[in-house]
Amino acid sequence: MSRIIILAALAAGLAGPARAQWSVEQLSVARSHLAAAVIGDRAFFGGGRSGAGGAHLATVDIYDTLAEAWTTANLSVARDSLAAAATGDYVLFAGGGAASGVVATVDLYNATTDAWTTATLSAPRWYLSGAATETHALFAGGINSSGSAQYATVDIFESQSATWSTQNLSIPRYRMAAATVGTKVLFAGGNTGALRTTRVDIYDTATGTWSTAELSVARGDAAATTVGTRVFIGGGRTADTMSTAVVDVYDDATGTWSTTSLSANQSRPGAGSVAGKAIFAGSSTVDVYDAATDTWSSRAFVPRRLYTGVASTPVAVLFAGGALNSTATTTHDTVDVYTELGARYCAPAVPNSTGAPARILATGSPLAAANDFELQADTLPPMQFGFFLCSRQRDILAMPGGSQGVLCLALPIGRFNAQIQNSGAGGTFAIPVDTSALPLFPVVAVQPGETWDFQAWYRDVNPGATSNFTDAVEVTFR
Repeated sequence: MSRIIILAALAAGLAGPARAQWSVEQLSVARSHLAAAVIGDRAFFGGGRSGAGGAHLATVDIYDTLAEAWTTANLSVARDSLAAAATGDYVLFAGGGAASGVVATVDLYNATTDAWTTATLSAPRWYLSGAATETHALFAGGINSSGSAQYATVDIFESQSATWSTQNLSIPRYRMAAATVGTKVLFAGGNTGALRTTRVDIYDTATGTWSTAELSVARGDAAATTVGTRVFIGGGRTADTMSTAVVDVYDDATGTWSTTSLSANQSRPGAGSVAGKAIFAGSSTVDVYDAATDTWSSRAFVPRRLYTGVASTPVAVLFAGGALNSTATTTHDTVDVYTELGARYCAPAVPNSTGAPARILATGSPLAAANDFELQADTLPPMQFGFFLCSRQRDILAMPGGSQGVLCLALPIGRFNAQIQNSGAGGTFAIPVDTSALPLFPVVAVQPGETWDFQAWYRDVNPGATSNFTDAVEVTFR
């Protein structure tokens, strides 16, 4: 009788719900056409346009993803349709449209001195694009207030000397997608007046040289983000009333281009990346590309919106604000936050009796001292027992002890035997992890700067009694 009670308790009580990957925060002011950048663990959302009246905003909402707390600041000039980038100690907000017209103002925040200063672009413009490497921030293209002139100008800020220089794109344009891979910055597509272009300008900040490439589809208003050595350029408008689902992928390691697709056309999406995932959100759809499994998944984007500000921090991607439609008469203060820790590997795992591979997910805080860390396993066979494992390094061992799976951790391996779980009817389980006492022998406290690897082992019937493993995740704590 006691054994039955214990098993029932394990099945019903120990496998509590995991912290959701998606959560919601709020801006201090509802707005669209804002710009976003990240320095350290803080996401900055500056400027924008609010409501049916189209009021220009100077507000900068700053979210600390570790403290989960907001603060605010103000730009020197209220404006929308500006660009933002972060390099070195600086976050920069450049250009934009103000009540007085299009401006050349640049607001610079220095994270070391906690002070704001201003500078000036070489020409006033809005609908420009910004991106940065570790040493340089680039602000490219744009248009004048009437839309009669497009710019090829690229203003370049060098962070160590805090000096400016200028370069030029191969053709003038605005509404480009921008992203960084290594020392290179890519400006892709864009509008050249009434037409769209396939042109991609690539600037290498290490060599000071330009090269060009072409997208597979001419478009403006696309979004871009980087996963590893690959830049993903997705969605956008091919004409005033037509959009696309095409994603062009540039691999800097090989210098090659390929294509894939979003689940639906997205006219003005936002894009960000975290933990080996590229995330595109726009209109009413979110598409997530997982580099570990080379697969896409999708979900609804609620509320439906365009013109969001997107920030990718080390642990989360934030989609902030936005407008219901292209006229921006209805704006939102919603911030959708996708949180994930670590980098998954050994993926996909060997399929289990469900026909699919099980997956591990790490959530919470990467701060070792915070002791706020959780592991979740999903796509497990229902009503099966299992537990998590940990190690300081990776390894590959196929079918250990007769298992059908692959052990991806190296000895010595810690077993969370005190937190045995049951997958329940939903095929998932999760545990809070005490980072001050990982179950090696003797127990080990996680220290800042250490990297730990985690995996889950579980029982299965496939077709006879056996066991299997999830994929693995590697987390560097701070």
